[in-house]
Amino acid sequence: MRLVASLISKRDQVYDKDYYHKLSSFVYNLLRGTDYDSLHSHGSKFFSFNGVYPYGDGNIKKGDKKVVVFSSPDESFISLLEEEIQKLPEIKIGNMTFRLDDVRKKKVTLYGKSTILNRTPLIVRIPSRNLAMVGYEPKYEYVYWRKGYPVGLFLKQVTVGIYKKYNSFYGKDLEVRPLFRHIELKKTVAVKMRFDIEPITVIGSFWKFSTFGLDRVRREVLKFGIECGFGELNAQGFGFVDVIKDGKEDSGT
Repeated sequence: MRLVASLISKRDQVYDKDYYHKLSSFVYNLLRGTDYDSLHSHGSKFFSFNGVYPYGDGNIKKGDKKVVVFSSPDESFISLLEEEIQKLPEIKIGNMTFRLDDVRKKKVTLYGKSTILNRTPLIVRIPSRNLAMVGYEPKYEYVYWRKGYPVGLFLKQVTVGIYKKYNSFYGKDLEVRPLFRHIELKKTVAVKMRFDIEPITVIGSFWKFSTFGLDRVRREVLKFGIECGFGELNAQGFGFVDVIKDGKEDSGT
């Protein structure tokens, strides 16, 4: 399920490129005093979001329209966000200020033959033992995937991650099976992340995933992954994905 929030800029302002952790904080602030209050510090976080888009030239004029989409397989979570966001007199995301124009839910549709694109950088760590098996000598237990590392390792880690989240959410123990027919790397980007005081830079990537011919169970698992986000750190704004059919994007808008 997705929640599409349409926003209108309240003033002339500059697009805040460092929105990831600020939009994440915005979500957690909405959850204060609710049944999801402890989500920030406890348990798995089954949600993702894209940025404030369209980006444009980086300058936002008063009255400009923007959209933020939140996504989660937990419909109660989405309903709560919808309820709480409508209570706000204004929407503040970092240094950006908006008023809420409209908010609505939208179901995620996975077609028989689908193309999936990630809209925010996809962060994936590869276990060092897997890299060692193909001739690499990593210095750390986990290494962030980057261009030059085998694509197969990336695909395996993304698929395993989707099944891990699905099994955790539903209390199941499904065996990991292939979900994608083809993937294509579009680009890699350097991403600054804030874990403590000092930011660190990791490598994120953008991909085109193709899938078709899945049975009912694998379609269900993949749809869950689309709602949750691919890769790691989804609740911090990474790995948000869209489904495309016949050139039309299903971003929730």
